[in-house]
Amino acid sequence: LEVSKNVYDGLKYDSKVEKQLAEAMERDSEIETYAKIPTSFKITTPVGNYSPDWAVIAKKTDGTRKVFFIAESKGSDEEKDLKGVENAKITCARQHFAVVSNGRVKYGVATDINDLRLNLFSD
Repeated sequence: LEVSKNVYDGLKYDSKVEKQLAEAMERDSEIETYAKIPTSFKITTPVGNYSPDWAVIAKKTDGTRKVFFIAESKGSDEEKDLKGVENAKITCARQHFAVVSNGRVKYGVATDINDLRLNLFSD
């Protein structure tokens, strides 16, 4: 996918959900930059290594806030639809980013741009 807000000119996506999310981030005026995190970046969890999908930097159009966000893109954000180990890794990642960033980096699961924006700009 050809992109302009990404750290690269092109984006290799792993699923339809990732492609649609990238296209939406390209159109969203409050998304400044985003990157697909390489699978070589891993967080060690008690249930195995975990690699999140995205890093996103955003600023509200009024310029009041910049946010750094780590996202996991999934076809569903319902816990019942995610596999047990997958759910456990997401829970561990949420705790990991809260601790290592002293609460400054947000982490969430996004099925689409609306989920991403809700996670980005919620307090």
